Amino acid sequence: MYDEALGWAFWVTSTLFIAGFLMGGGVPLLARWLPVARERLMTWAMRGSLAMALLGGGGTALFAAWVLGLESSVGLPAGTDPTTLQKTLWGGPRLIAGEIPSLALTLYMDPLAALLTILVGFFTVCVALYSFGWLAEDPMRATVAAGFNLFAWLTLVVLWVDNAFWLLVVLEFMSLSFGYLVLYRGRRGGDAAESRLAIRVYLITSHLSIMCIAVALLIMGVHYDSFDFKVFRENVVLFPLRNLVFILLLLGLGIRAGVTPFHFWVPIVHPQSPTTTHAFSLGVSIKVAIYLMIRFFLEFLGPSAWWWGALIVLLAGITALVNVFYALLSPDLKRALAYHSVENIGIILAGVGVALLFRSWVFSDLDVASLLAGLALMASLYHVINHALFKGLLYLGTGSIENRTATVVMDRLGGLLRRFPWTGNAFLVGAVAIAGFPPFNGFISEWLTVQALLAGAGFTVKAQEIAPLLVLFLLGALVLLGTSFALTALAFVKIVGETLLGLPRDREVAQRTRRGDVPWSMRLSKVILAFLCLFLGVAPFLLVPWLRSAVAGVGLASTALVATPTGLTVQVGASPLGYRTELSSFPLWTLLVLPLLAIVAAAVWRRYVPARRSRIWAGGEVFRPEVMQYTGSAFCSLVWEVAATTKAQDAARDPLPVAIRLSRRRAVPEMFHRWFNRGVRGLLRISQKLGNALQGGDIRAYLLYIFLAFIGVLVLLAVLSAEMGP
Repeated sequence: MYDEALGWAFWVTSTLFIAGFLMGGGVPLLARWLPVARERLMTWAMRGSLAMALLGGGGTALFAAWVLGLESSVGLPAGTDPTTLQKTLWGGPRLIAGEIPSLALTLYMDPLAALLTILVGFFTVCVALYSFGWLAEDPMRATVAAGFNLFAWLTLVVLWVDNAFWLLVVLEFMSLSFGYLVLYRGRRGGDAAESRLAIRVYLITSHLSIMCIAVALLIMGVHYDSFDFKVFRENVVLFPLRNLVFILLLLGLGIRAGVTPFHFWVPIVHPQSPTTTHAFSLGVSIKVAIYLMIRFFLEFLGPSAWWWGALIVLLAGITALVNVFYALLSPDLKRALAYHSVENIGIILAGVGVALLFRSWVFSDLDVASLLAGLALMASLYHVINHALFKGLLYLGTGSIENRTATVVMDRLGGLLRRFPWTGNAFLVGAVAIAGFPPFNGFISEWLTVQALLAGAGFTVKAQEIAPLLVLFLLGALVLLGTSFALTALAFVKIVGETLLGLPRDREVAQRTRRGDVPWSMRLSKVILAFLCLFLGVAPFLLVPWLRSAVAGVGLASTALVATPTGLTVQVGASPLGYRTELSSFPLWTLLVLPLLAIVAAAVWRRYVPARRSRIWAGGEVFRPEVMQYTGSAFCSLVWEVAATTKAQDAARDPLPVAIRLSRRRAVPEMFHRWFNRGVRGLLRISQKLGNALQGGDIRAYLLYIFLAFIGVLVLLAVLSAEMGP
């Protein structure tokens, strides 16, 4: 049977990943009783664990590619719908009357899930391959590999599970598995206070997220009398609490995605995890929240109110701008890249918001509404893939820099491009791609996002009374995103200039820097990602069929974007009132060929023209690169100077730091951290007063609580008995 394929894929994948988890986590526990050297045993446990991740990730990606239609559907039974795979692995707990279908473990795969599965499987392979070199000398290499296996497997299960109960269970285990990885820096001898803060913030935010999602799913489950997503999908109806469900899901999933104002946890938590897993956690795993938003908002909740999409579009623009601003100020690579990850979440959310806006009742009679929604969702999914590629490349490059120099503080680096050409050039490709410069892939998805916003603004005149308000939302988001695009380019000019170019800024770091570039396993992963960043930038037509299948799978039209080897064409509606624009491939290929010719010419020039060397003129002083090169703070001072202050002081009891310090006398306040600190302090005061009032030590009060609880249970049983009848 066709549906058996998904069951077999699940069991094979689960077996491989769990075997890798047991190898990495279980074998070191037995080291003291086995007649083998402990270090050698740890190494082989790590290698076995990573090998299982390679097989599991690669096999899963190939299976999802088959589902998505990369290969012919030969062998499918007659009448089988090739867009879906459904399989029930377990029918639920058995009672006297039989099984409970609502708690059945059901798997589901359609083109949207298959697209994200390919991404997760592919990055599992890249990170596992990279980890063979990065973890080789790490004393925690086996347990990190084990944690990565478990985290990758749970990420895949979240994409496949088709039941609300099991989704919550898997999300909880996924949070706990990553929480173990967050303890890495503290266990390796890092700052204990930062490690405690990171794990505390992560557990609080992740569980707050799951609580909001659980309440929303409980409301939907009670309404549909089932927790099975198949029932949600096939019986989309309007129910009174839809707006509350939307707010709860947006809050819960927004926290997991780091949407502003809940972005604060990402730069605090992720730098504490192993650098080798950053490419997976912030490049891929954080997109699970976006995937669930698309599922719930566009598929399960049906036609929406207009303000749903408008709210998401506004949050998208604010998220992009706020996080790129703080990324510009961050002193180290890990924190800066974490902020940039959330900034790109804002770009992705813009497409989701526009798609949701044109699925609303306001545009129900607009013929091109489905085309606009499909175009926006394709732009969003394209950026999901592109961001994973260039951000994964940047994180792996950061890991290589840390592996060679033992630091990621930008003011202590410099001149890495000359010393580590493989790492430096790969990082440079990722920086150009994330900045949105052609001919790399970031430009294509950002261009599509802009076109979706412009086309949407042009067609909002059909909304009549609220048309000016919707135009304001869309154009406001466009301005915010455009500003964030410019600041991203500025930020990576700063990052590249400080880390890759110039001369070493810190003599101590330069002296202890290891000679030679990283091992070949680490180079190969970065070369693959750098090639894909370039390839998807000059040949975007190859990815568009995947996107069209995914968009069609959630019920949206996918014909607004036409892709050919000569370029991309966006066509929404017929002329002269329609929206049409084109992006030719010729300029992209020209931008690719000209730099290659310049590189060849420079190589020939260096080969045959002798270089003239002279001392650097420094106004009569000895040149000191650590103090005579531009710092990142000076380079971007025009941006942060308007917000800088000399009064930003961290209070001893503040949970989060309230400022990013740029020098001993200048700092930029982190307003969202301040608001969070005030909220925490207020909550503590209220809970303390309430606790003192309720637990005063009077035995009569405790007896009263017990009596009221007993009465409540009796009333609940009476109500349930009346509803069930005799």
